[in-house]
Amino acid sequence: MQLAVFSIYLSFDDLEHIPLSMITVVAYLGLAFGLRLQSRIDGDRYRSLIRYSLSAFMCVLIYQGMSNLLFLGEEVQY
Repeated sequence: MQLAVFSIYLSFDDLEHIPLSMITVVAYLGLAFGLRLQSRIDGDRYRSLIRYSLSAFMCVLIYQGMSNLLFLGEEVQY
């Protein structure tokens, strides 16, 4: 599905097949792990685990977005 969406917006030369393949494999493994985990633990604990995971991802994305906005255009000098 990811490859199909990317192929709509990018030309064939722009697609990098190895990174996209790695992302797809990692996403599939995460999905398989989540489905196995979901069937082994109770619903409330699974929902809280998902919420904490998504909150951690959100914090990382907010940090990356804010750091890109704040340091946009500034060159690092060594």
